[in-house]
Amino acid sequence: MATKEHTWAIVRQPPSTAFMGLTTDEHKRLGIPDHKATLLQHDAYVAALRKVVDKVIVLAPEEEHPDSHYVQDTAAVFGEVAVLANMNDARKGDVLTIEKTLKDMGKMMVRLQDDRKIEFGDVVPLGDKRLLVGVSGRTSLEGAITFDNMIRGMGFDIKIDIVPFSGVLHLGTGLSAINSETLIRDPHLKTDFSLRKVGNVIDVHPDESYAANFRGVKGKIIMAEGYPRTLDLVSKYTSDIQTVKMTQFQMMNGSITCLSNMDIMMPI
Repeated sequence: MATKEHTWAIVRQPPSTAFMGLTTDEHKRLGIPDHKATLLQHDAYVAALRKVVDKVIVLAPEEEHPDSHYVQDTAAVFGEVAVLANMNDARKGDVLTIEKTLKDMGKMMVRLQDDRKIEFGDVVPLGDKRLLVGVSGRTSLEGAITFDNMIRGMGFDIKIDIVPFSGVLHLGTGLSAINSETLIRDPHLKTDFSLRKVGNVIDVHPDESYAANFRGVKGKIIMAEGYPRTLDLVSKYTSDIQTVKMTQFQMMNGSITCLSNMDIMMPI
């Protein structure tokens, strides 16, 4: 189980080029993000993180990498080991920008083979003993299987379930664990995997699908502002909730968890 020294988070300030990052036509219809407003919302997000972890490492923006502030996707950290993502060509530079920081933290780097694709927005932790790994347009089945074998091969006592899905960008976009036995789901997330084998599954209202993604740390929740039904739902499980405005990131297909990278074994 993660201990106090693991209560850290890495974030990266959004570059002025963030509006040029990968997104969908659906999100483009929401409008063009304003960089000043994006930075203000990111600052508020960092302030919320500082209330739930012991240390927040804020990295400078990388102008040549428009999606580099989505640091969750780039690596999965298990204690002293960091598994680096194998992303599409447009985001390979994002991994390089996070690798140096993790090395400076003393983490041992582990990599997948080039033909095994994985982005860690497709990994949903259920406490410190179980992970769901989504198979999507960003993470291949071969990548998910290789990741599973790699984690077991390193001796970690973690059960991994592989979850093919559709309907959302990453598995974590449409699914969050409020505790080790309860999942909050975007009803647009479709999968043949029985999530109810994992625990209780509660769908957010279809009009509040964006709020299905939130950050949980030791019973404390950071979620998007402006979703009263989901706030009421989450409030049944914890009273320690912070809401932050995410409208600028929503335009860019970004969400709460993708803006920070934490030890994946940290209690939720």
